[in-house]
Amino acid sequence: MTFFLNLLEKAQVIYLSTSKNNKVSVRPVSPINHNFTIFIRTSELSAKVDQIKNNPHVAGVCDDFQFEGTAKIIGKVDSTENRMLKKEYKTKYPDAFSTEDRFLTDEDIFIEIDISLLKVWKPDAEGKLEFIEVQF
Repeated sequence: MTFFLNLLEKAQVIYLSTSKNNKVSVRPVSPINHNFTIFIRTSELSAKVDQIKNNPHVAGVCDDFQFEGTAKIIGKVDSTENRMLKKEYKTKYPDAFSTEDRFLTDEDIFIEIDISLLKVWKPDAEGKLEFIEVQF
């Protein structure tokens, strides 16, 4: 699973799926990784926030890996509690929160996603694909 964590650490974009009323949406998001917890930034007014409030179960893709987890809103990006996370986000994404940031809104929040399941197809020693699934 170290390989997944390294991919996630380097990833500029992953794809996150959320749902509400049996309608699923997928969109690109920019992650910050803390082991098997992902943090993303978005507008509090976005559809994904509405969907997460309704159904916190999410799924995503990073490279060849699929994951499932539970999402929760952890507050405004400018809150005192999120100061270090915002600093880390700006380190990974230097244009974040700047005048060059085309997604910046006054309603930006951080969302925390705790990964509970990881899945991947990997070749075994003989080159045959093997499905690996790890629950946390």
